[in-house]
Formats: sequence, C-alpha cells, structure tokens
Amino acid sequence: MSSGRLITIGSELAAALRELCPVDEAEHGADLLAQLSRADSPPELVVIGASASLAEGASLTPLEILRGLQGLYGFAAPPTIVALPPGQEQTMAELLGAGAADVVLSPWRGPDLLARAAARRRSSGGAQPQARVLDAGVLRVALAQPVTARGGALFGLTLVVSELSQTIRTRVFKGVRLEDGSLSALKVLDPDVAVRDEDLAGRFAREQQILLEVEHPNLVPIRSAGTLGGLRYLDMDFVVGEPLRDRVGRLGSLPVEEAVRIACEVARGLAALHERGIVHRDIKPENILIDREGRARLCDFGLSKAQNDAGLTREGEILGTVAFIAPEVLCGTAPAFHSDVYALGITVFELVTGEDAIESGTPDQMFRLAVQGAAQQQAMKELPDRVRPVVSRMLAVDPGDRYDRLEDLIADLERTLAG
Repeated sequence: MSSGRLITIGSELAAALRELCPVDEAEHGADLLAQLSRADSPPELVVIGASASLAEGASLTPLEILRGLQGLYGFAAPPTIVALPPGQEQTMAELLGAGAADVVLSPWRGPDLLARAAARRRSSGGAQPQARVLDAGVLRVALAQPVTARGGALFGLTLVVSELSQTIRTRVFKGVRLEDGSLSALKVLDPDVAVRDEDLAGRFAREQQILLEVEHPNLVPIRSAGTLGGLRYLDMDFVVGEPLRDRVGRLGSLPVEEAVRIACEVARGLAALHERGIVHRDIKPENILIDREGRARLCDFGLSKAQNDAGLTREGEILGTVAFIAPEVLCGTAPAFHSDVYALGITVFELVTGEDAIESGTPDQMFRLAVQGAAQQQAMKELPDRVRPVVSRMLAVDPGDRYDRLEDLIADLERTLAG
C-alpha cells in the first residue's frame, strides 16, 4: 500500500471514489493498520466505510481504527472520515469526540464526500509521526480511564486499539499484531500489583511459560508471553465470538443438548491443561467464548497455575468468583484438578436452568451454602433427569466423590448427548 492521497476501507467507497481520484483500498481495519505501519509516511486522508467496519465479525470498529491511526502517528495522524449507515447517531458522536475529521450518514455521494474531505483536511503543522507507546508509566497514569481514551498505543509490535476488561490485578487490551494483521487479546499484569505482590508476579510469569506449550481447538491460542516496557504480559488470539455469559443473559437458559455440548468441549480443553499439570482455577461462563463456528473456547488463564507449583499459592488464598469456587478451596485447600470439575459443574447448572446454583448473598453466606453442598442439592432438584447424575457428581462436596479423570467426565457427557 502506498501512502497516497486517499485510502479507503470498504469496497463501496473505493468504487465510488476511484472514478474521482486515486484511491488505495484496504480489506479491513487490521489490514490497513498493519500495512501503514510499514509505510514511509502517513496517507493524506483515510475514509472508512460501513460495510467493512460495522459488519458482524468485522476485525475492528471505526473507533478502533481511528485509535490505531492515532497510536501509529500521534499528532501527525491523517484526518479520517467515516461513512455510517442511518441510525448510528451515537456512534457518530463518539467518533467526532475521539478526533474523526468528519462522519457522514448514508446515503452519500462520492463528490460530496470528497468535498467534505477537502474542507476538513487538516495539516499536521510540520509535525513528524511519533507513535504512542504503552508501558508501565502509561498504565499507572491511566488508572481512572481507559488507556485508549486518547488514542491507541504500541506495545512492541502490537498496536493496542481498545480496552476489553480490567480487574484489580490485570488489564486486557484488544490489539493488532502489525507483522501479520492478526488480532490480539493482550493481558498485562498491573505494574504496581507486581511490585507489591512478588508471589503473584512469580505465578503470572511461570504460568505463562507453561501455557505457551498448550494448543487445543477448545482453548484460545496463546502466541507469546514475557515482559516488555516494565509490564508482564500474555498475548492471546482475539477470538471473534460471544461470551457464554452474554448468550445466557440474552436467552435466559440454553437447551440441554447445547449446554452439554458446550460442557463437553470445555472439558476437552480443560483436559489439555490438566495433562500438563495446569489447573485453570477460574472456570465460569465469562471465561468461555462461543466462536463464529459455534465452538466453545476456554480463555482467561490469568488464575491458572501448575498443580505441582506449591510455592505459588499462599495458605488460605482464595481467587476467582465465589459461586464457582469448590468447597475445599473455600476452606483453604489449594485449587486442584477436582476444583476445576466443580466450577464446570456450576457452569452447566447455570446454562441449563438460567439460575444461580448458590443463592447470591454475602461471601460468608455463600461460603456456608457451598460447604453444606447447596449446589449439589439444587442440581438434584432442578436439573432434568438426563443430566442430573453427571452434574450432581461434578458438584460433590468431597472432591474424592467427583470425577477423578476428565476423560471419564467427557465420556459421560457424550453418552448424555447420545441420549
């Protein structure tokens, strides 16, 4: 791609404007950013069309593309015009607030679009492109707002374009790997937490190296891990899909067959971790994605640990979401393979019933219910006959009464699917 006068994303824009002026076309937003990262200078103008950026499963939204351009070039970022379909007034306001030169709603005409471009083309004032960089200092400054509130930032060869989630320990960003235009879910450990909690920092570093060796179709692929810019990080593939929690929230509950199929696929991915001595420790619908093909993928390995790495868990330390934590872990036992089975059982119960296996309350109340076997009792009362035996065994209070091997659990789930 040249750094010519006009670059578009969206074939409908390219076709309309090519008759009026020279136009380069990018297939999608990640492709544009990856190619521009190798260009000698910025283009004079970028025009983003709706078909390539707002379609279901598009790699990047117009706002993320805009942030990416700002991350690559800083104050010298080229002016950007976005063409949106009708009914996108809120998106229009967000884009203009984030620095878009102009936003137009369909229907639009090519000459009018070029006239707007000419009117709003702004000079960089002689400023030289200077990429923004994400490091520990930036992360500390941006605690009160998303890191990308003022544009994207480079993290090595990954261009961060939006923030996906934040916890007290970690932050997860969406990024574009500039070497190939693939999408990344970049998880970084908060630098202040790493300084205060050497145990956690050590666990985070060790677990990532183990996870790099694990590949399975029901796990989100991990590409790299290490430390950069004072930040410990884990680089996973960004999988386009729907979090299982969102699907349950949208539908209320899932058919038994779908819930069991998802559980079976998650169990297969979990088995790949257990074979290498890794306990996930945070199985729940939020950490399961349903990709475009309908396949369940287990993600978020931020709490995972090696089963034989006893030095990485302090006595009595409890991580994860209370309702999904096995009774023995609540009582102070270190998480182990059986505790992952319990959390998966809680997940299946919620998928089938659309209800909480343990009634929400204070941590103390939920603790008492968990150690008294409330989840197993609920499963025995509310689950359909065909799944009740499997799930109730997964939710046994005594870990010795649960499945010893995930292969046995998978076999029972498969038999349930077969009727």
